[in-house]
Amino acid sequence: MSETTSVPSENEIAHALRATNFLSDDDLRERSRLLHGDLTRFQIEGFRLLPVQVYPGSATRPEIHVSEYEFGPVRFSLENAKDPSSVRKTVEEMVGTAINREDILYLSQISALAYQIIPRLWTTDRRLTENIRLPSQHLDTLNEIWWLGRWSGLDEKFVRREVCILPQGEKTIDWQFELSGTDARWTINLEVKRIIGSLGNKAYQKTHHFYSTVRDDGSINTDDPRLKFRRSSEHEVNVLAVTWFDEISVELEAEIQRFLDEDERIDAVIVWACGDRRRGGWVRFFPRFRDIPSKRQAVSSLLLEPNEEDQARVIAFMFPRTLDSIQREMSQAS
Repeated sequence: MSETTSVPSENEIAHALRATNFLSDDDLRERSRLLHGDLTRFQIEGFRLLPVQVYPGSATRPEIHVSEYEFGPVRFSLENAKDPSSVRKTVEEMVGTAINREDILYLSQISALAYQIIPRLWTTDRRLTENIRLPSQHLDTLNEIWWLGRWSGLDEKFVRREVCILPQGEKTIDWQFELSGTDARWTINLEVKRIIGSLGNKAYQKTHHFYSTVRDDGSINTDDPRLKFRRSSEHEVNVLAVTWFDEISVELEAEIQRFLDEDERIDAVIVWACGDRRRGGWVRFFPRFRDIPSKRQAVSSLLLEPNEEDQARVIAFMFPRTLDSIQREMSQAS
């Protein structure tokens, strides 16, 4: 992958967005204008528009046209699978949407959303700009903004990014903001996770797991998001928001419920799985053994579900297979 940054013109962006046949003419012009300005300002490393891809659709949408862009360098590559007799079955050996490239329609959606809910942060915050520009942080940061946009009644004056809520500690949650509910003013502490490893689960049909306190080798799991939280106060809700790329399986549901029930620091887990066509991909989880009805009601009333554009997302990827597995499949087919 080239590391040269190429900023497309406003017309080139409009052409890429028009190919998706998803936006109205007015929205297309506005998003093209905003996104061109953003790309000029961000200078995303390795940015380059890719040719339009066409995928089979449904009866109502027979063909799906996707315009993507690549960026980099990133740690993911098919070339990481160096041994033809063995693959590690991890996302590090894969490429595709949400890995080393992304949909330009999605990027334009995040751009428009950011101007709507956090215009000052989006245009003036140097750390946010750097997070968007860097390939290692680019998609995670877009995902954080998407999740911020899932809450109704946001006012940027009451939105804070990267906040430490522990009395003593260095770990920060992604967002803290205040919202007015039906019965009270609520503080939402939001941590966002984009579990890219779930693409490896989908590719290799692996068992689903969720965060745990201790790793398999007995060491403390420093990636456990609960380490960023303390118990919430009366009009405060601690929320873990998860973007998942496989189906929301029974195993995953059990893992998330275990995660919530064994500790009191998280009040809700919200999962968005855009690839889960079976259940719609939007599920809320709450603790079973804690009496927090007002917090459940606050989350339920203030949370906005994904829209039609979110539901239309296409996640396409490639992953390596061993020569033996290919030969076995060919022999079975003959």
